[in-house]
Amino acid sequence: MSCQLIAFLLACLISTLFVVFMYILAWSHHRETREGIILRSIGTFCAIVTSIIILLVSGYIDYDTIKPTFSLSPSYLFESIIIPVGLTLILFIGPIIDAYREGTLFALEIDEGWNADALPPFFTVLRAYLVGPFTEEYLYRFLMINVLIQCFTTSSSILISSGLFSISHINHYIERLITGSDTVDWLVLAVHLLQTFVFACYAGCIFIRAKSVLSLFLIHSFCNWMGAPRVDRIFADKRLTIWTFFGLISCITLTTIYMIN
Repeated sequence: MSCQLIAFLLACLISTLFVVFMYILAWSHHRETREGIILRSIGTFCAIVTSIIILLVSGYIDYDTIKPTFSLSPSYLFESIIIPVGLTLILFIGPIIDAYREGTLFALEIDEGWNADALPPFFTVLRAYLVGPFTEEYLYRFLMINVLIQCFTTSSSILISSGLFSISHINHYIERLITGSDTVDWLVLAVHLLQTFVFACYAGCIFIRAKSVLSLFLIHSFCNWMGAPRVDRIFADKRLTIWTFFGLISCITLTTIYMIN
């Protein structure tokens, strides 16, 4: 088989392991329960370990590759941590202002589709802002792009990993269909897939330049905290609309400069 086919199949395998391990351990537990969150977290780490073993055996990565780089040097912290996080803050300047006005900027978001009183905030933080962002960034950006980029161009590697990342997020909707616990709004699903794909492309570009899982973890956690921008409120306020477009255009421009340098 060609290098590209093998790399693509390995990327698909990594994505499949991520979803399968979560459901093997936590199929009978709702994702918003303590047991469900703990078991899914264990499952994602099992997916990481299994993926690493497969990639080491296949020879597509070595021991040095699987270790995320980190340094306390000022240049590293500035270029690989501060700039990527700063770019993301600029991108979200409109939604940040909107959330601050609404008094929700520092409010912990909990899934309204479940009994919120049954789940302590610690477990919501664990799933949405700690385990989820780290395991997804390590698998889909750090491992997967390092595999794909050996056989594909940089842009193709980002697009393939982003597509697999986006597709992996339909498991919640499939679970609803299988269990019959809820109906699926296909428009909401399409928008969700688009949002996750765009985010993954952005994170992939940042990873290519920064080579830092920590910066991606911080960015992912922040995006989970902010949630999807409330377009209905943002475009109902002219000043918010201006700030939102200013942040978007500024982020695209500065990210392009960051990628080139």
